[in-house]
Amino acid sequence: MNQVHLKNHIIICGWSETAAGIIKQLHAEDIGERRQVVLIDPYLDHSPVNDPFVFFVKGDPSNDEVLSKAYLETAETAIVLADWSLKDPGLRDAKSALVTLAIECKRGDVYTVVELMRHENRRHLERAHVDEPICVSDLSQRLLVHAALNHGLSLLFSDILTYGEGSEVYKVETPPALIGKSFRQAVPVISDHFQAILLAFDRKGEIHCNPQQDEMLQAGDDLFVLAEEHPQRLAEYGKQIEASE
Repeated sequence: MNQVHLKNHIIICGWSETAAGIIKQLHAEDIGERRQVVLIDPYLDHSPVNDPFVFFVKGDPSNDEVLSKAYLETAETAIVLADWSLKDPGLRDAKSALVTLAIECKRGDVYTVVELMRHENRRHLERAHVDEPICVSDLSQRLLVHAALNHGLSLLFSDILTYGEGSEVYKVETPPALIGKSFRQAVPVISDHFQAILLAFDRKGEIHCNPQQDEMLQAGDDLFVLAEEHPQRLAEYGKQIEASE
């Protein structure tokens, strides 16, 4: 790592089967540009992954020096995974909160995604200013209920959330040509021109999924679309028009 200078990379704190699956998905062919990953783990002596895009730092991810070695200052996202070596799920959440706090204190604008064991511990992560705490038990319960009421729904979500199999959900900036248009007006444009389905938009962290009112898209909104590959041309839609005028 001494001769490597990383930027806009993803840091993963803690090695597990979950980490292995995340790296595999991050480097799937359909995801587009391969993302550099820095794995931090205190127990391993060397990288468990033979991948030129994966770098390894041995150490405690709650340690400032270790985070500096992982180039936290230039990272885009930090993923904090539960430490499964701890038998008590509460202790796993406590350690995740400690790691998250160290990351946020060192660099508050890095995007943090944290694996959470117990829903009641969510408030601790929110106090640590985590961007997306993901409670595994909550997601499992909700998916089980929906699958029971809508048979096959779990298969649908599994397909959507797996890169390399069918279509996936991508997040893109609202293109210039759609700013000022309503959500309903944008739906057929995105479908006809980019073979993608508009699902929702994100406005300052608030998700509007298939809004029923005639919501107008604004500059700064991000779109969630379902597509077979990253709709790069969609993000540039309108710029081509301006350039040709």
